[in-house]
Amino acid sequence: MPCRNTRVFSAIVVCLILCHAAAPSGEGVGVYESDRVIRVGHFDLPPFVMPDGAGGYQGFAIELWREVATRLNLEVEYTPYETVGAMFTAVVEGREDVAVTALTITTERARWCKFSFPWYDSGMTIMARDDDRGIWYELRQNRYIRSYALFVLVLCALSFFMTLARREKDHDFPNDWLNGFFLSLFNLMVLLREGSLDRKFRTWKGNLLSVMWTLFGVAAVAYVTSTLTAAMMAVSRDQGGITSVRDLVDKKVGALDGGAARRYLDKLQIHSVPVKNFDDAGDLLHSGSIDAFVGDAPVIKYWISLNPDKNLKVTGGIFHPEKFGFAITPEQTDLAEAITLTLINLHDDGTMENIASKYSLEYTGGTIK
Repeated sequence: MPCRNTRVFSAIVVCLILCHAAAPSGEGVGVYESDRVIRVGHFDLPPFVMPDGAGGYQGFAIELWREVATRLNLEVEYTPYETVGAMFTAVVEGREDVAVTALTITTERARWCKFSFPWYDSGMTIMARDDDRGIWYELRQNRYIRSYALFVLVLCALSFFMTLARREKDHDFPNDWLNGFFLSLFNLMVLLREGSLDRKFRTWKGNLLSVMWTLFGVAAVAYVTSTLTAAMMAVSRDQGGITSVRDLVDKKVGALDGGAARRYLDKLQIHSVPVKNFDDAGDLLHSGSIDAFVGDAPVIKYWISLNPDKNLKVTGGIFHPEKFGFAITPEQTDLAEAITLTLINLHDDGTMENIASKYSLEYTGGTIK
């Protein structure tokens, strides 16, 4: 009998153990105990990490991390970084425990740190100037319109004074001011082309004026011709276009300093210019200092939506699929495991999807578009 009771008791214990293992553990998943503050470095990449206007930060990545920290009962100290490279180096060297941003998981990076469960499926895309801005935009952007307006103003002023002079000295000149003004304007244009005044004004002063006006006219025509040509060439260059990553060869291409896009472009033997952040990238594109910028597709799309005045667009579609995760310093093996287990739990209980929806990111089984 005692033997039988022992077997029953053993069976009950085994069942309890199995039930506990199979039951949802909620916040118990990823238990981690630490007697020190966890140092977290972060980098602004909207809509993943961005200022909230009240001295703090918001975004999908930072809010997801806060949920992880809460469930693991971590005390956290945050440090912002100006570049992705500086943040990642701090984690590798152990000055930070965790890196929080839209950080791409790559083989090279994985040699230097540990990565969490990948919580984002993404890809790269190209940001370029908008092709539809046209020649008028180029003329305004380069302030050529102001120069043209000044030239027209000079013509009108000279036509006015010529009308005054001819009304006094030329009895055949129209008495009507409007007719007289446009006749004077016509004569100035003839003088601009032929370099010769009317006989009634052929004194040495008149001839000197003819020479000066002709020289001014030649310079003005040359200026208008050259600026129009430059504007048309700029429009042609833009519309000649960038439609895929293959079109980036021989172009001036920007990418985040220390970001995965620079390494990808290096593999394709496409020279890239290091850019500090997206605001700098937008300014460089807007000014024509770079022809294109390569980066993470959701970040580029979100940034363009916030900066419509920059006249930029996404081109070339999405290429080079990638995954985002939190980077953890190599010494923190237990912390990396706890973060991963907690992220899996957040995925399973729908928390990830709920956070993503707050930032208009579509979450479908691990893929955010």
